[in-house]
Amino acid sequence: MNQNYDFSGVIDRKGTNSIKWDRREEIFSNSSITPLWVADSDWPTAPEILESLQERLEHGVFGYTYPGEEIKEAVCSWFRRRYDWKIKKNWVNLIRGVVPALNIAVSELTSPEAGVIIQPPVYYPFYEVIERNDREIIKNSLILDNGQYKMDFAGLKEQAAADRAEMLLLCSPHNPVGRVWSDEELKRLLKICRNNEITIIADEIHADFIFSGSSHTPLASLGRENKDKILTLNSPTKTFNLAGLKISYAVTAESELREKFDSACQRTIKGANIFGYQALKTAYQEGEAWLEKQLEYLKGNLELTGDILGDLEGIDLIEPEGTYLVWLDFSASELKKEAIEELLFDRAEAGLEPGCWFGEEGEGFYRLNLATQKKILKPALEALRENWQKRHKVLEE
Repeated sequence: MNQNYDFSGVIDRKGTNSIKWDRREEIFSNSSITPLWVADSDWPTAPEILESLQERLEHGVFGYTYPGEEIKEAVCSWFRRRYDWKIKKNWVNLIRGVVPALNIAVSELTSPEAGVIIQPPVYYPFYEVIERNDREIIKNSLILDNGQYKMDFAGLKEQAAADRAEMLLLCSPHNPVGRVWSDEELKRLLKICRNNEITIIADEIHADFIFSGSSHTPLASLGRENKDKILTLNSPTKTFNLAGLKISYAVTAESELREKFDSACQRTIKGANIFGYQALKTAYQEGEAWLEKQLEYLKGNLELTGDILGDLEGIDLIEPEGTYLVWLDFSASELKKEAIEELLFDRAEAGLEPGCWFGEEGEGFYRLNLATQKKILKPALEALRENWQKRHKVLEE
């Protein structure tokens, strides 16, 4: 379909029960703040998906539905085209969300009181799913080295060898720091986990958001088929702004792990809904051109952010290789957390996500979501810049 894709038109999301827009007062104590936090997009999904959903809606009958083989084939085809990874349909398990799947994985694939390794600062549900299931968090904290985060492989080798360690939750690409892990890094991680019989749960939901100069490799594509215990979690919901449709999937080549996870999902999160199935199929069959245009727009937003904030003393922009999230480092400034947040939330009215939500390693950092229209993003960034340049007045008050 030949479409003129437009990401610039602002759509009013207020009053739609949008977490991002309708919980501003609750989160920031400011109902007029520009929300640049929750990782969803402010533009509509691809028109091909909208048309497909409309056609299904007009059918009018929404009885019990199962996912046809064409749904899993669409997933397999997407991975072949985008990542040169040839997966089989029986490896794909359709589920209702990545975070619920993380919860099931920790609950059902580890022993009571087992240790689960994470690499903070990291997506905060990683902490929650471990604590909720009474497992122990083992922190293999990332190392910030000259503006780029790296894995602590020496620490990981020691931690993976501990008797209690059974699982590692990998965020790839990494949220919030924006790293796209290289093949070399992934192979080193995989070798350590393999040698210590550590099951890896790879959350790769940001895989489609890669900036030029980087490329995403699914971890499991580097593994040994039916031998390495790797569960890959992904979804079209981040890529095509479909989070409300609750459609995701797990990919597992290793048969024992797949059967155990599938059995747990049968009791909890197996399957999705009519519109989720329809959206996934259309996204992966017809949405690639729209995705490429979206990536172009996001690149422009990243450049805009660099242009406005890049030369500010005391704020370092950690250049993302992937995701549509920017990790801003305020730690070099003389301002304390309270003063920074007064400046951001009250004066600039820029609703960035506090880095401490991602673990203590995120103290002094804030996460900014680029997936909004320039008409929304630019004034918020300019207000941040203006108020940051006046920051000495904040110190004097």
